[in-house]
Amino acid sequence: MARSVGARPRKAQREEAARLRAKLGECRSDQWQRAQVIFEELCAVCGVTGPSYSLMTPRACRFCHMYGHTRQYCPRKRVAEERARDREVAEASQIKNQLPQQATCSAAQWAWVVCNEAHDAVYAELRAEGWPWDETWEVEHWRRMRIRCPS
Repeated sequence: MARSVGARPRKAQREEAARLRAKLGECRSDQWQRAQVIFEELCAVCGVTGPSYSLMTPRACRFCHMYGHTRQYCPRKRVAEERARDREVAEASQIKNQLPQQATCSAAQWAWVVCNEAHDAVYAELRAEGWPWDETWEVEHWRRMRIRCPS
């Protein structure tokens, strides 16, 4: 099945298309009829049709159920992920405060404690440096961990 390239406006229609996209972004997924009408207006402004001149339909985000973006670019999902990461860091710091001291641990337990502290430090460094949370972040994290915690 052929795919459409989407409703991409030309320079002359950008302002009108931006207005329609903002209007589309206010629709929830249960307002699919309203969203379809707005999207048809957007396609008419941009002068595009679907593959084989068929109808193009908008997509709703599967995370927040709003039209105008997908889950990959969802601002609510991004905020939720950041809150979850911050919550994990807070929980990890609480656990870290409960960890035993070196005098009460075996060598293996102490190595585990040291590696966890290194992990927390690397995480804080990457957040402070503004690394994006994706595969590059993970690669850089483990590269730095190998330097700090070789075993």
